[in-house]
Amino acid sequence: MKRYPFSKKAVQAILAAAIAFAPAAGLSAVQAEAAGTENSVTAAAYNANDLAAKLNPIYAELKKQENAAFLQKIKDAQTEIGKLDWNTYADRIVTANDQAKVTAMATLLKAAANMAASTSPDELQTNLTQLSNTSSTIAAQFGKNVSAQEIQELIIGTAIEFYNRLKTLNPNATEAEINTALENAVTAVIISSIQNNQDLATVFLKNISIDEVKKAVSEIIAKVDPKGEVRKAFLHAVKKVENGTPGGGGGGGTDPDPGQPQPIPYPPGPGEAKVPADAAVIEKITSNGQTQFVTKVQANKVDEIVGLISGSNNVIVLPLPQAAEGEINKALIPGAFFTKAQAKDPNAILYVKTAEAGYKLPVNAINIADLAQKLGVAADAVSIEITVNIVDANQVQGAIAKNKLNPVSKVIEFTVRAVAGDKAIEISKFSTYVKRTIVGHKNFNPDRTAALRLEGEKYQSTPAVFAGNEGTIFKRDNSKYVIVENDKTFTDIDNGRNFAEYYIEKLASKYIIFGKSETSYAPSDAITRGEFAALISRSFGLTAQNPTALKFPDTPNTKAVNQNGEINAAAEAGIINGYGDGNFRPDKPINRAEAAIMIAKAMEYVNVADSKYDKTKKLASFKDDAAIGASSRASVEKVYQAGIISGFANGEFGPDKSMQRDQMAVVLEKVLKAAELIN
Repeated sequence: MKRYPFSKKAVQAILAAAIAFAPAAGLSAVQAEAAGTENSVTAAAYNANDLAAKLNPIYAELKKQENAAFLQKIKDAQTEIGKLDWNTYADRIVTANDQAKVTAMATLLKAAANMAASTSPDELQTNLTQLSNTSSTIAAQFGKNVSAQEIQELIIGTAIEFYNRLKTLNPNATEAEINTALENAVTAVIISSIQNNQDLATVFLKNISIDEVKKAVSEIIAKVDPKGEVRKAFLHAVKKVENGTPGGGGGGGTDPDPGQPQPIPYPPGPGEAKVPADAAVIEKITSNGQTQFVTKVQANKVDEIVGLISGSNNVIVLPLPQAAEGEINKALIPGAFFTKAQAKDPNAILYVKTAEAGYKLPVNAINIADLAQKLGVAADAVSIEITVNIVDANQVQGAIAKNKLNPVSKVIEFTVRAVAGDKAIEISKFSTYVKRTIVGHKNFNPDRTAALRLEGEKYQSTPAVFAGNEGTIFKRDNSKYVIVENDKTFTDIDNGRNFAEYYIEKLASKYIIFGKSETSYAPSDAITRGEFAALISRSFGLTAQNPTALKFPDTPNTKAVNQNGEINAAAEAGIINGYGDGNFRPDKPINRAEAAIMIAKAMEYVNVADSKYDKTKKLASFKDDAAIGASSRASVEKVYQAGIISGFANGEFGPDKSMQRDQMAVVLEKVLKAAELIN
């Protein structure tokens, strides 16, 4: 237990303000006060997927049982929500004489109430979208310190915490007990929110009348759910799904039935088409204490699914059910899908999606004929198994603690196997980047967020871009991945001491570059060939097939720059080569021409788009054009046209000048930007 660090008066004020933005306000809210109560602090961030994952099984249960009584109560509540004069409530709540704030508040209140009154996944998604839009509007009206994400976390978080508390109640709990569950839910969410960010509460409390919030909430409840029937019916539905508890106020039947696993609700985005609901069957299997959810795509539905692929929609989405930490969540897809999808569109992608993560497998990365030969079976006997699992925290605690990592997401393990009966082949390496997504606990700061691959107690930086609370990771092999926050600087570059401060801090925060010590970066020092190659390897998340092999006699894995196989990985990728004597000379300072050669090869490796090059740029524009050797001319021109390395102020390129550590940071960031592997 953590004692709430604010006064009772402050707790009451904050709690009352939050009620106006809780989804239960429209259907289940009550006047709630913390009154000195201690509460366990829950996670600070909540998202729509979390809420949908909890509500979707309830919707399925209601549909299966044809619970007309419950649905009618909700429909009645929806009707009342539409009748309410939300502008009047908002005008009373908002103290500022600002019509824009009042209008925004009215829209948000109604959106929150409608979200709570959803009765199906589609309805919920529509209302969540509306909530997102109105949250953005109110955030803009109430000040820059309030974000739409924070508002949604309060609203969605309260609904989730209320649901979690209802699970523990008796199915015949009184209305007072249900109301107490709501009070505790709201209190826990507000405590959590404020402990992480006080701006939200501070801004709202300056603009909201707490007394009017209490009065308005009471009136809304009286009009929308006067007898508490919706609250009681919802409790029954929760108990039915969670525990199979018979009886209760919802009139849903007497036979225990926890409900079948359901895929998470996922509305297809641009370019996406979702696998039809009847094309996949979900099985829940429990054996020896291990729970598995297996989503099987039906072989007789393959043609129908492939038919969804078109020029504008070439991403096929397969949503999986909600699984807990440590449970196995897998998809099983007939091999024929990959063969036929490739024939339809070689660039098509299968996107296996859970609430916490997703795996975007290019269909052309799977060669069914080759896999069938290796398995010794006919091609039509092969299926592809994809798992997207939340890793048990205890399994990775060593890596997290030893490396002092600050996770802001669950640790997710991705695997792909070809299976046929009791035979299986793991597919762990790909010839191109395979995208995977991870949803975090909060919105990310792209410059201070990193995606890491965990292997034992070691970690490896991986290329990733971030938008909101989702990270997209680019990697050619499978393993366990986590998103972390890291804010790194050095005393000799901080506060404008070096022109490359931004680039150094950004890449250091992503665990790509490191200092000479924990506090010193040494920006003006020359960088060696080994250091430069290792940095390219880390930047692109390269993993060596054989980290301990002796690629170059003078660069064993006992060498610091190759201790994790970085040099081996860069050599295997064709990015670096040795000298005529077979040595790499890792300790030799690298000059600008040599750096250009490595960078040009790295850009080829990641297929930097042709549009990134300005072909009008020519080496003749450099005063020392003649000094650029024949072996490096094409590479120098390539990086010059891509804007990666330019000339000096005197008009020269300086091919023989050494690269400095600060210059290197700028170059690497530009390469990653050109490859679209970093924000």
